[in-house]
Amino acid sequence: MNITSWNCRGAGCKGFVPLINDSIRENDIGVLCLLETHISGVKAQKVIQRINLDSSFVVDAHGQAGGIWCLWDSTRWKLEVVSNSNQYVHFYVKGLMGSWFMTVVYANPHSQFRIELWRDLIRLASTIQGAWSVLGDFNATLKDEERHGGSLHANSRGDLAFRHMARDCNLIDIGFQGAPFTWQRGKVYVRLDRVLVNIQWQLEYPDANVFHLSPLKSDHSMIRLNLSSPLQSDCRRRPFRFEAAWITHLEFQSVLRNSWNVAPDWNKKKI
Repeated sequence: MNITSWNCRGAGCKGFVPLINDSIRENDIGVLCLLETHISGVKAQKVIQRINLDSSFVVDAHGQAGGIWCLWDSTRWKLEVVSNSNQYVHFYVKGLMGSWFMTVVYANPHSQFRIELWRDLIRLASTIQGAWSVLGDFNATLKDEERHGGSLHANSRGDLAFRHMARDCNLIDIGFQGAPFTWQRGKVYVRLDRVLVNIQWQLEYPDANVFHLSPLKSDHSMIRLNLSSPLQSDCRRRPFRFEAAWITHLEFQSVLRNSWNVAPDWNKKKI
């Protein structure tokens, strides 16, 4: 049961729905957040009806700008919309693995318009009681090393405002697996898409992982949030662990020898 966010840069092309449905199946996606969808109204609803998730909430695009679609499998998840704007949707989420607040973000590409979003998130933070996750495309970085190529100072003001917001909301980045950047244009690579959480969320889901998936038709990579690790979901697959300090014990050699001294006749070996 994974949650996925993707800046798809348009959902109206002919091959979009088969691509999304394949991804839902391959990644076991229960909640899908599509950003910068570019389409709205009747055209958007026709696309949404063909996606293999039965519930949805939509923030329409304005012309070719923006758009947030949140779709989910209602047999596994219950999402209640608490508030929304043209840059975020704030949910209360209930599922088989617990409940928490989740905010899906599509930050405006222009830093001056993102200020309103940061203010909204700070306001939401003051109302949160319990676990909270914020995910999506923030169009800003938390660290200088999350940007490679281009001018390091081109977005410094916008990045600084984002970092102040994360600090004021007591949000932390839970890291990722996969390629280090989620957006590429020419020789410029940036990590724009991420998952931020508060400490309560991290305590409730300590085994959660974020994966940067391979880019599809967009210049953004899809990010997938797994609430539990593969080992946790299958308790039979336990890794072998060896504590090096054991070999310093005085009786280590004899214990090892006796443990591996297999009886010559398995029929006579006592259980």
